Amino acid sequence: MKYNSKLILIFIIMNVYNQKMNSQNIDCYVLPDPIQYSASPIPCFNVDSIYENCIPVYLNVNIHFFVNDDCTGNVSLPQDGTKVTQEGATGWANYMLYIANEELAHNTAQLNPKGYNTPSQAAHCNPVRWFLSGVYFHCDNTNKFNGYDLNLLRNKYAVNPNSELNVFIASYNHSHGSGVAFLGGNISSINRFDWGILNHELAHNLVLYHSFENDGCDDTPMLTFNWDKNCDGTIGIDEMNLKCFGLEPPNSPNCNLEPACPNYPCCDSGWINNNIMGYNNPNGAWSACQIAKVLGHISRYKCEFIAQIGGNCPPLSSFITRLPKDLIKPKHCTYCFDIGASTGYNKYKIEIYDNLNPTNPILIRTTHWLSGLAQKYCITGNLQSGWQDDMQSNHPYLIKLIVKNDCSENEKSEPFSLPIRDCTITGDHPNNDLKFAISPNPATDNLTIQYELNEESQVKILLTHQLFNNFNYTVNPSCFQSQGEYTINIPLQSVYPGINVILFMVNDKIYTSSFIKQ
Repeated sequence: MKYNSKLILIFIIMNVYNQKMNSQNIDCYVLPDPIQYSASPIPCFNVDSIYENCIPVYLNVNIHFFVNDDCTGNVSLPQDGTKVTQEGATGWANYMLYIANEELAHNTAQLNPKGYNTPSQAAHCNPVRWFLSGVYFHCDNTNKFNGYDLNLLRNKYAVNPNSELNVFIASYNHSHGSGVAFLGGNISSINRFDWGILNHELAHNLVLYHSFENDGCDDTPMLTFNWDKNCDGTIGIDEMNLKCFGLEPPNSPNCNLEPACPNYPCCDSGWINNNIMGYNNPNGAWSACQIAKVLGHISRYKCEFIAQIGGNCPPLSSFITRLPKDLIKPKHCTYCFDIGASTGYNKYKIEIYDNLNPTNPILIRTTHWLSGLAQKYCITGNLQSGWQDDMQSNHPYLIKLIVKNDCSENEKSEPFSLPIRDCTITGDHPNNDLKFAISPNPATDNLTIQYELNEESQVKILLTHQLFNNFNYTVNPSCFQSQGEYTINIPLQSVYPGINVILFMVNDKIYTSSFIKQ
């Protein structure tokens, strides 16, 4: 997994990792899938061989996000304190699957609660893995809170449901439940950016029941209990078939009852189980029976969902996405593509073509091969309200993203046309407006800044990296410039890689822009 390890660094640096997520309790619903699936007459792989040798089996997974009806807003949900913007959504999709796969790869031994004689054994290696096959956005605030209606979500939004598992980041009437899934189906939804819940619901799609139900496995305890919580000597309906959501803290009133009252089982660690299909926390353990059962289901019912079996490199994919809010901007300073959902690579290259003749597109621009993690690619403009490289509005173009690792290459192409560019940035007073353009973006060796002053102004231009407090380049220490147009060429050899911020200090106004140093 060395290629995806960069995701961990990116999210730690950006303060995205949130420890609270592993403390979330799971409360989910399992629904019968109205679609009946036929088993393959012959399994598509040898279950015993995969099981015994722990050969990874990667399954395609699509992640769906919802934003407001007008395509603005973030993709977060009220139940989750993690605020995720549209720009961060593909990174979170990648990250959740990365951590989910890490937990699968490091399967832990199951805790065996008191009173259940389940076999005591070391954790069996789990070969199940997820592969991010697509990230999708939907401008529909109503269905953002319709996560329980899986049939509606499948019929309206699912992509390739016969070959890809579709997970919707959606809620349930704004409150109840952490997740829901079609048992043995291909659709599920979760209401938090939580890889534990993600693994739990996807396991339902692979035909696993809850471990506290009759799940057909003798190595998972049916961990429910009755408790006379009212201490009246009777067991009411609301006191039957209870479950622990985690170990109750010692200072809890439930753990300090009068001697005549029955103890609350969840105060005793012996009642806590960590099975993936339980409701306790943590809950990452897969039993040997569950692993074998899932592999058997995949080999008979989900052969088309397999992205790759084994291999020296992870599966490889390239994605090009336009964010919903970028589709509705009334003014366009840049035209950007989100490529952050691409996975499995260690090098990438972006090419732009004139696509007037689709049978013979003409290459306009290439980044050449770049190392690292691709996140965003933007086409910038010039002061004449045009676009870089003499690209024109409403003209057919093609963007191609090529990714590769040590085993293979993969590419994705998308046709597009640029809107009419209007990039005037307005301050508080019309005579202090600043019109500027930067190109190229991303940049490698040199950056060109063009700007226009409407009057004589005191100008200072600073460059800084988003992760550092110091300025790594200064243009115009602080000088007066006459009305007119100016062009500045900045060498980037000493500029930090990644996202850099440009500050234009014009008289008493500050304007900002950004570019990517590759």
